[in-house]
Amino acid sequence: MFLLKSQAKIDEFGIILLAAIILIGILAFVWGTPPTSLPGPEVKPTSKSLTIASGSTSIFDFEIIGTLTNVTLTATGEISSWISFNKNNFDVVNSTTVKVTIKVPSWVGFNTYTGNIVVNSAEGEKIVPITISVEEVVGLVSHAFPPLGDFSISYRESSEVLDSKEDFKVSKGYFSENSASLHGLVDKTELPFVTETFLYITIEETNSIGNLIVFLNDQKIFDKKVGSGLEVIPINVSLIGESNIIIIKAGSPGWRFWTSTDYKIKLAEFTVDFKGSVPKAFNFSLEQVEVDNFDYLHLIFRREDSSRPLPELMIKVNSQIIFWSKPPLLLFNDTFRKDMWGNPLFLTVGDNTISFSIEERGFYDIADALLVLYYRG
Repeated sequence: MFLLKSQAKIDEFGIILLAAIILIGILAFVWGTPPTSLPGPEVKPTSKSLTIASGSTSIFDFEIIGTLTNVTLTATGEISSWISFNKNNFDVVNSTTVKVTIKVPSWVGFNTYTGNIVVNSAEGEKIVPITISVEEVVGLVSHAFPPLGDFSISYRESSEVLDSKEDFKVSKGYFSENSASLHGLVDKTELPFVTETFLYITIEETNSIGNLIVFLNDQKIFDKKVGSGLEVIPINVSLIGESNIIIIKAGSPGWRFWTSTDYKIKLAEFTVDFKGSVPKAFNFSLEQVEVDNFDYLHLIFRREDSSRPLPELMIKVNSQIIFWSKPPLLLFNDTFRKDMWGNPLFLTVGDNTISFSIEERGFYDIADALLVLYYRG
């Protein structure tokens, strides 16, 4: 009987020991197995080879497949600056198609260049090799126009005090009169940007017997009896010229011949508000053969200086916008066959215009600008 009980205890202990050994083995396998790397997203194509003419652009569809989060696309290698994407930083459900634009600069030599599109996501990474064979543009004739050279463009939005006068008195009696004048100059090139003009008069003391009278360029713009305090006199912008003289006078005391009208003025300010774009435009002339066989325009310039933050630069050919963005920090070097909306450039025989402007406060100083037209010979 004792042997049976002892044997039962041994069997029970063996079962427990065996279970413990199995558990330890499972844990050792799980803990000891290195994590498998994520396979990365599925993409089409898995590689891409293109032949592109110097100065030309090619666009292809790039499909990302799967259920992915935080997808980002970057370009690497010697062609990284040529590659751009129409979308980035997104999630994928089933599939997403991205348009990849490859723009080969016109100054690039004829050779084969390589790089990669790197697709990163929370689920892994995929590297797609890209090979570009740059070939010579055959049969194109160039027409280099006289250099556009150095110029500046700006957008002005400011208020300026053209002239001011402090602590003076204007009066009018039957036997004496005191008046005051302000003189304001506006450059001829800035006249189109004058939006508002005011005369601010702070009256310290007055007997209010007669009116306060103001003339601008010999035209009466104010004639009213006022008390002490600030008087804001708006001025019609059409009256403003390059040279502007304001005369401040006191009106007659009327039947009170024994006294005078007196206005003691603490401050008078003649102000002008400016707002508007100061663009730059150049004409270039084309012949019939150049218009009929037009291929593209090539524009190069250096950004020598600019305001901060960078305003968006608008470039037009005739009435079509070909560029409206912040230009590169140093060298602008681009080619144009179409406007920003994909319409072909409409050029005319004779005079055409390329213009530069900004539509927000700031400025650009541009240097060594050059425009070249290429057409099929």
